[in-house]
Amino acid sequence: MKTMKDKNRKTIKLGDHVEVLAPIATDIHQYGFSGSVKGFSKSSVWVEEQDVANTWYIAPERLEIQK
Repeated sequence: MKTMKDKNRKTIKLGDHVEVLAPIATDIHQYGFSGSVKGFSKSSVWVEEQDVANTWYIAPERLEIQK
């Protein structure tokens, strides 16, 4: 699997806490949110929302790793 990078070109790892950016026209989510990386697909990152436990496949460049 290829290495995935966030919007700042930082490597995304399983378990990272990320901020999902506010949606653009091509996104399936309807709002920005914080969550945890639960896995990876061929071209997306599987993110679980922090507050409501919904999961979304998000393009890596739409994420920002949080400290």
